[in-house]
Amino acid sequence: MKALIKVQFYYFRQLVQKRFLYLMMVIILTEIILAIQLKDNPQTSMFSLFFYGTSFHDVASNRVQIPVLWFCFFTIPLFIIGNSLQALWGKYSVQLRGKGFSQFQFGIINTFFLYLIAFAYTSIAFAIASFCQKLITGTHTWLQISETHHPFLFFAILLGSVLVLLFIQQICALFSPIAGIVIPIIILIVSIYTSVKWNLLNLAMLARFSYYSNFDCFYIYITLIILNAGYLIIYKKKSL
Repeated sequence: MKALIKVQFYYFRQLVQKRFLYLMMVIILTEIILAIQLKDNPQTSMFSLFFYGTSFHDVASNRVQIPVLWFCFFTIPLFIIGNSLQALWGKYSVQLRGKGFSQFQFGIINTFFLYLIAFAYTSIAFAIASFCQKLITGTHTWLQISETHHPFLFFAILLGSVLVLLFIQQICALFSPIAGIVIPIIILIVSIYTSVKWNLLNLAMLARFSYYSNFDCFYIYITLIILNAGYLIIYKKKSL
């Protein structure tokens, strides 16, 4: 299995490296430019600019404005991964089978790559946002989110939300590559314009939840476990 991870990671890195670097640079530059424009404005929060979203009141009163930064934050990982996992197997399946590896083993390692990309993306974006917040306020505080007193719990929620969208993308992509992009984007748009209580993406909007509990994080990661298992089950059936 270690040999497969090494080989598969090498091929996977070749496919997504440029996309990851370019799209990561887009969000980093956006955060830095916003921080420069809003410097010395203690009333402004970098986290609010990105993750405020739309409130339940806005939705109820039909006064919804699309939170562009929020929407872009969650769509960028979808384009980083894209159809790379399907393309990876299609391009290198002969070599991988020749080395004695099965498609299901390949699918298991796919899940590790999804976690890796999501963690790297969310961590870098969150760290840069924290640094930019320090520039804006001019204080020594590295992590200040006025809408919530649980910044690390909010990070875990963002990470879980990104992973949920990525697994939805990959499950849909097993049936149609186009659906793999379209359906997660539809889910994001629907989340902006509706206030369905069980929609876990509500938690990724500071306008909808000012207080976070461990149960909120638990709810997201239980959903993630179910999607992870569902992806592997469907992947195994399609590989037979």
